[in-house]
Amino acid sequence: MTVDHRTLFGALLADDDFTARLKDRGLSLYFVPPEPGAAVFVSSDGVAAGEPPFPPTLRFEMGQDTAHEIWSGRLPLMNAVVERRLAIKGPVGRVRQLADLLPAVCATYAELSARPRS
Repeated sequence: MTVDHRTLFGALLADDDFTARLKDRGLSLYFVPPEPGAAVFVSSDGVAAGEPPFPPTLRFEMGQDTAHEIWSGRLPLMNAVVERRLAIKGPVGRVRQLADLLPAVCATYAELSARPRS
């Protein structure tokens, strides 16, 4: 099952450690898929659909299929960039600050995608 960014990051922000790391690093993420109406903004303050309330630190442009492959661990983030399936806009140093957050994102995605649909 594919899990949308709003559900995924909503679950991640329930983890105080994940939220604290976003806040300490001053990271905000904006996911912009090609599908209309599916943009999601993530910060330590929460998850919001649509336009960001302030400029994001990093902007990710990718389709749901690419997101699914990345969060499932089947497509390394940098491979997605090289293959032009993912565009990241923002300072390279800030992208590097995500490295230790990715395992939590992938683990949460695996947990959520394994749940039966209700």
